[in-house]
Amino acid sequence: MNEVKQIRIIQLAASLLLRMNDQIKITQANSVLYDIAIETPVDNAVCLVKVVDDEFLKEDEWLKYMEIIHSAKAQDHLGNKPLLLLKLNETELALDFHFLGWDDWGEYNIEEQIEFHRLTQDNIKLLFDEIRKYYHVIRILDVDKVKVVKHVVLNQDVYGHQVPAEIVYFRDFKEDYKMNSQEPANEEERREKEQNVHLQREYPNDILDEGILAAVRTRHPEADMRNSLLVTNTEYRKWASIQKRCKHEEAEIRIMPDLGGLPIELLARLGTIEALRFRVDIYFQPAHVDHLYDNEGYDLRLPLEGWVDTLNRYAEVLKTLHRVKDLV
Repeated sequence: MNEVKQIRIIQLAASLLLRMNDQIKITQANSVLYDIAIETPVDNAVCLVKVVDDEFLKEDEWLKYMEIIHSAKAQDHLGNKPLLLLKLNETELALDFHFLGWDDWGEYNIEEQIEFHRLTQDNIKLLFDEIRKYYHVIRILDVDKVKVVKHVVLNQDVYGHQVPAEIVYFRDFKEDYKMNSQEPANEEERREKEQNVHLQREYPNDILDEGILAAVRTRHPEADMRNSLLVTNTEYRKWASIQKRCKHEEAEIRIMPDLGGLPIELLARLGTIEALRFRVDIYFQPAHVDHLYDNEGYDLRLPLEGWVDTLNRYAEVLKTLHRVKDLV
């Protein structure tokens, strides 16, 4: 791409950004790695931006650019700031974006599988949120994004060695699912609260959490539940890193009525009985242990009496459960 054209598309991209949100601060850069730097409104999180067009992505210039990006010297120059690829469509006067690189607590990640998303005035605030997630500025999340993190902790013996693992899922706060502040009952709890802010017994717990733990304990009797909070943007980034780096498998939770002991004649009359099935994720180390939790599944059998009401209660609270990959 010649210099005159490059200057034109940079200016046009900057103009479109300001048209979408005039609170953005845009600074021109003198770097082969990026063309401009933008700062988000209010908290001034910085994102480095490389402006391109379709032709640039098809030419040798793109291959040369990626070679430079992969060099250690280039990544040192980028520091802890995310790198955004911004593609200009001059015909439509539109912008598409892709996060090309970001610092993952000391390791700069490059996402070469390009997947552009259209940037509009309606979703530019979501772009700001993404920049904050990738940037080392601690920011309290909006209330609707704060979650309770549930950890079902278990161990599995592998050739005489204990391999720790966690089933992890997120829960939404609701009027009937919220923290219950309590005073420490003894010195041990006082130290726990000083260190962790909240006691474990202050966290919400309902039939879904109890059901998941009970189901897991049918195969891992030693399993226990721990709790934490997802409150800041950096915690979102931490879980995004865990999702990418840690070995993890899916497990199916099956909640069904207990039909044991019923006469065959009665079972025949019952016909089809609906059960509840959903998936959660198991994270474990070390990464070289393969197939440890392949096809993992846990069954919870509950009384048949009042089963329809029980099923409906579980189905309703299940709407507030989220897997890690769904949020990060």
